[in-house]
Amino acid sequence: MVELVDRAARGGLWAAGETALVRGLELLRYVAIARLLVPSQIGLFTFGVLTLSAVKRFSNLGTDAAIISQDGDLDRQLDAAFTLQIARSLLLAGLLYAAAPIPAAVFGDESVVRLVRLIAVIPLIDTVENPATVVFEKELNFRRRSLFRLSGVLANTVVSVTLAYRLQSVDALIAGVVAGAAVHTVVSHLLTAHSPRPSLDIAQMRTLFDYGKWLTGSSIISWIYREGDDALVGAVVGSAGLAYYRNAFQFGQAPQSELTGVISEVAFPTYAEVSDDLHAVLVGYRWTLGVAVTAVFPAAVGTALVAPLFVPVALGQGWGPTVRPLQIIALAAAGHAVTATASSLWQALDRPDLYTKTETLSMAVLFVTAVPATLEYGVVGTATAVTVTAVLVAPVRILLVSRLLDTSVTPLLTPLAGPALATALMTAAVAPTVTTLPSTLPGLLGSIAVGVLVYATALVALDRTRLDTLAPVRELLDALR
Repeated sequence: MVELVDRAARGGLWAAGETALVRGLELLRYVAIARLLVPSQIGLFTFGVLTLSAVKRFSNLGTDAAIISQDGDLDRQLDAAFTLQIARSLLLAGLLYAAAPIPAAVFGDESVVRLVRLIAVIPLIDTVENPATVVFEKELNFRRRSLFRLSGVLANTVVSVTLAYRLQSVDALIAGVVAGAAVHTVVSHLLTAHSPRPSLDIAQMRTLFDYGKWLTGSSIISWIYREGDDALVGAVVGSAGLAYYRNAFQFGQAPQSELTGVISEVAFPTYAEVSDDLHAVLVGYRWTLGVAVTAVFPAAVGTALVAPLFVPVALGQGWGPTVRPLQIIALAAAGHAVTATASSLWQALDRPDLYTKTETLSMAVLFVTAVPATLEYGVVGTATAVTVTAVLVAPVRILLVSRLLDTSVTPLLTPLAGPALATALMTAAVAPTVTTLPSTLPGLLGSIAVGVLVYATALVALDRTRLDTLAPVRELLDALR
């Protein structure tokens, strides 16, 4: 177990560095584009991206997770996955081109037809991407995976920002996505030793599909839950409103989605290796949960606190309607952090159905709350529904984890106490600071500095009590040494 934690910690360090760079580039792109294009242009592009993500999620076969979790002939698995990938990508490209008028009708804008048909090029590029990149995650080789992910994001950022400056057109954003996909595909072949080839290995395809079928269902439900709010805002409020909401979501969910994303990616193969020892899995879960909430709680609450300073300073005065939904959505990140690695644990213990079922519950709660809230209060109502859903479903996920690990809920939640108290003390210090300082870059940085100082001091002080708040962080540092 010690060796496994060491590998996971080192993998996590690479993954964390990669995520920081990837997310930094993405947020830099969002800031630059917000200053170069008007909200309606950005919202129009988002219509096209939503359509692409929908068809991808609805056809997700779960082959990556199947290869990571299952033993077997890796070459046969990768060749079978490559065959499925080719068929899926060609189907997606044709579907996007033919069905482009449908999202245009949903969003009430004929310009979407052209955008979706341009975006249909991306699945064609994906056709020849090397599926062997999944081995990076299976073997916890996050160094190569980092190079793989960064290449596409860097290309997207450079091309989209450069062309947006020169063209002042939404076409710049499409060109960026296409460039990122092309570079991604080229690098996937440069970094891997396996050369994929199509294979009609029906037995192997069936094996991959049998594992991934639950993930296919959960992928569809996950899209409705995670992207359905964007579609709802676009259909009800329009392109400008969607741009306000999308920026609020991107910056509000950044602490949770990226930090916990790193932990989940490392946790899945780690849990899979010790899946026959529930005690080891429990120890690993408590450890990953402690690391997650220590990072996410202050980041999420801090984002909500400094939003009135952040939006005008980073995005500009024209993005004022983003402030309130950003504050609300940021609080949802804290709720998501509580169940950060539950889905990884369920997959590793061969219960991917639990993820599908909890995502179905989340989708149902969001649908019931978001539709009337959006119709009545616009993007603020949507943001509120997202946060309410996160808070209501988190206890269900924790309960399912406790039952699967044959333990009570209390041992799972004790890692939350220290970070929660430290975050409360940070809030008490930062809230009056934000209202006092001016809406300038020094004012924003000053508020952030106060939050970091108070939170760090509170963590150290609480660690001297029986809470032992910094234990997960110390274990992480010890493993990295």
